[in-house]
Amino acid sequence: MEESIALDELSSTTKNLFFSKSDLGSTGGSKLQGGLRTQGYYKKSIKNKPLFSIITVCFNAEATIERTIQSVLGQSWDNIEYIIIDGGSDDGTRDVLLKYSDQIDYWISEPDEGLYDAMNKGITFSTGDYCGILNADDWYHPGSLEKVAKLTDRADIIFGDLIFVKDHQEVRYRAKLESINTRMKIWHPACFIRRALHLEVLYDTRFKSSADWDLLLALYSRGCSFIKIDEVLTYMSHGGMTSDSKGFLLRAREDLIIQKKYGLKSAGVRYILRIIKHYALFWDR
Repeated sequence: MEESIALDELSSTTKNLFFSKSDLGSTGGSKLQGGLRTQGYYKKSIKNKPLFSIITVCFNAEATIERTIQSVLGQSWDNIEYIIIDGGSDDGTRDVLLKYSDQIDYWISEPDEGLYDAMNKGITFSTGDYCGILNADDWYHPGSLEKVAKLTDRADIIFGDLIFVKDHQEVRYRAKLESINTRMKIWHPACFIRRALHLEVLYDTRFKSSADWDLLLALYSRGCSFIKIDEVLTYMSHGGMTSDSKGFLLRAREDLIIQKKYGLKSAGVRYILRIIKHYALFWDR
């Protein structure tokens, strides 16, 4: 039986490694790439120790991505494959990736077709049992993956609560599967999906803001099993596409398309109500 290697006992991503000379340089021809995989180290699922592939996509995230990386490296679960897809940043993001190149499994920096295209790229690069998407300005609660790992034999999709952080104030958002047909109440930074299913159902890149809800509805309609952990798994920063009126309206329009796509009721009414709530400064939690 092949024995695993530990390069650094202080990092969650540098334990349970395996080495193969044949894997050297097998990730592609891009010069703007790095990580353990390019050095011949790889991960795999081990008995009673499922492998999590955590994917972070970023663009010009120099100010926040180090905190995100450290939250993955500091997890107590020690079988984690960490992949970072950078869209060709021109700030100091790549310097941060180089700093952690011996702790990240694989990173690549090149132009892409947007947020969900980058996520799909990360999923196809992954090799784990489950995939988790962690945005470049979000971070995991300590011990989150160990809690998720205890439930991997019980469900295809495992999700939990997150804390939304705005202006140094924290609000707990409670995930609800029963709301999936009417609104987005499972957030992908606190959601882990069986990789085999993820490869069958990737993000629809025609959507620029709501592809996460579309993907979860697609899995739900297939009869995939969901289970909730009633604990906080992730911290999410205020910002992103829906933090201003333009982004909110884009999401609302895409939500309307998705509601019609899956034959959900009251799509038009919900669209109008969301606009009214937004402009009335209603804090939709």
